[in-house]
Amino acid sequence: SGNDTIQISLTNTIYELASHPEYQQKLYNLLTDSLPKQSQPIASYMELSKIPLLTAVLDETFRLLPPVRFNLPRIIVQNGAVIAGHHVPAGVTVSSSVYIMHRDESLFREPLKWLPERWLPENPDFSDEERRNLKDFVLPFTLGGRACIGRNLAYMELSICIAALVMAF
Repeated sequence: SGNDTIQISLTNTIYELASHPEYQQKLYNLLTDSLPKQSQPIASYMELSKIPLLTAVLDETFRLLPPVRFNLPRIIVQNGAVIAGHHVPAGVTVSSSVYIMHRDESLFREPLKWLPERWLPENPDFSDEERRNLKDFVLPFTLGGRACIGRNLAYMELSICIAALVMAF
């Protein structure tokens, strides 16, 4: 699924930046101010990972437009589990939709708006609780032992591609 999900995420991020030129300009300014003048046309991921707005742009795109929108089923193991206060017996298949969860108004302020600044820790407009919700409930790569093993590769590829595109245009 890595190839398709990277393409989807890249397309979604380009769309959001084109729809919000003020963020494209902020990102361009940060990239030109933060990156050393170099002979290579593309910055390294080590350099790009130090630019919080770039990561915030990707995180917010993953939140609003997760590349995998279908439910990822899990089978309850022996002894069952308690989910949202309800006992679920062993062997039952359960799933949740990250697409729906990422749009939950009880978890996120203005959940249908693309707001990368919600991910920036220095932003006083978002509370500590809102930041905790981002960590706890934004799951485009899922969690646990069956989480996407390509998460870091996805961030690396997307960071390099988006930075190169923003710098070129």
